[in-house]
Amino acid sequence: MALSRKFMLSLRWKVSNLVFNEPWYSTVEKLGLQKRRVRRGTKAGKRKFKWRLSSSMQSSFVSPIPTRITERPTHPLSCKCASNQSTASLTVPHPQLPDCKAKTWTAKIATWNANSMTMKTPLITDMIVEYKFDVLAITESWLRGDDRDNEVLADLSCYLPNFSVLHCPRSSSRGGGIGLLIKSGFKVKENEAQRFVSFELMDTTISSGSTFLRIITIYRPPPSSRNKLTPRMFFSEFSVLLESIAIFRGELLILGDFNFHVDIPNDREASCFMDLLDSAGFQQHVHVATHRAGHTLDLVISRRSSHTLKDIAVFTGSPSDHHIVKCDVNISSPLPVKTTIRSRKLCDIRVENFVRDIQASTLFNSPVVDLSHSIEQYENVLCDLIDIHAPVKERSVVLRPSYPWYCDELRKAKRMKRRSERKWLQSGLEIDRFIVISQKPIIA
Repeated sequence: MALSRKFMLSLRWKVSNLVFNEPWYSTVEKLGLQKRRVRRGTKAGKRKFKWRLSSSMQSSFVSPIPTRITERPTHPLSCKCASNQSTASLTVPHPQLPDCKAKTWTAKIATWNANSMTMKTPLITDMIVEYKFDVLAITESWLRGDDRDNEVLADLSCYLPNFSVLHCPRSSSRGGGIGLLIKSGFKVKENEAQRFVSFELMDTTISSGSTFLRIITIYRPPPSSRNKLTPRMFFSEFSVLLESIAIFRGELLILGDFNFHVDIPNDREASCFMDLLDSAGFQQHVHVATHRAGHTLDLVISRRSSHTLKDIAVFTGSPSDHHIVKCDVNISSPLPVKTTIRSRKLCDIRVENFVRDIQASTLFNSPVVDLSHSIEQYENVLCDLIDIHAPVKERSVVLRPSYPWYCDELRKAKRMKRRSERKWLQSGLEIDRFIVISQKPIIA
């Protein structure tokens, strides 16, 4: 006997504690009558409820389709059976793709006391290529601001076409000077900086995308009877600088050679300098020796509340008495700069066809007797044939540093030198240090 839905609903409200046998209860459950119907969460009313009822009944009466599974070699992206190899459903594991939003690009910024950039342009180029620096701040560039600097600047432009060079020379006396090598993808702005007596300063702002960073490069010459500089004079002027940049809201980075032995806790001048940084809300990040004599002179400073710096590293073996100090900054690294060049693929010329065309040309069949016209005929015929066999094509290339001296022997020597440096840092033995020093002339 078939029971109508209306009759079943009438029994629901009239009979309490009604117990059905298994076939009846399964029918009631499929019809959605085992619980009191409410309209909470159903904005469409009865039509929405009827649609849910029909869809649930259809899904209840649909049986799974038998699937035949055969054995296949395992693969990281292949399908894996959820149960035995019979009528079973399949689970396809999705590969874990990298989260593009979570990945942050960083720029490599370094500072180095070059002790004169003259005759060191290939070494600077090799340094940037090896460590992949985006910004290199150089103190003691020894640039004078006159025609004598043209050779150094021309070599840098030739070897590093994808870098822009900014420099603040010392024109009053020998030594000093600050230079900045910045990858061309950055937008660079040189800020107007106040001039101080006790230290040299270069203030620049670089930006890439929506991020920007203010870089202040400082070189403090050591006090002497010749320059008549004192630590008190530096503390007074440096506090003025810290007060002026305290209102700057963006990311700030101060680096350079300060000539304070901050690695010695009992050093009076270094303690005063660190207290001055702490009172202004700044902190110093370099805690290893940056000089060949074993003191920490080259510093990287940022705000205490800033979290943009990471991976502070010091590289030994530079062509001066100072080591290279590198830090990674959370600023978008610029895209490679491209340029358009015109070239011919001369290697694609088939020599036999080129010779045949020359023999069929006027240069071979009807040569001109006059010398000047003969040269003109020779040039025109060959240019026309080259345009046919190897036409000029324009293509876009990425600007990269040029280092023609970098060969396999130099690469092997650098590898051996880095291996010796790691061994020396682990052992600390004098013999390992002597081996590292003996390998420097080979690379230089």
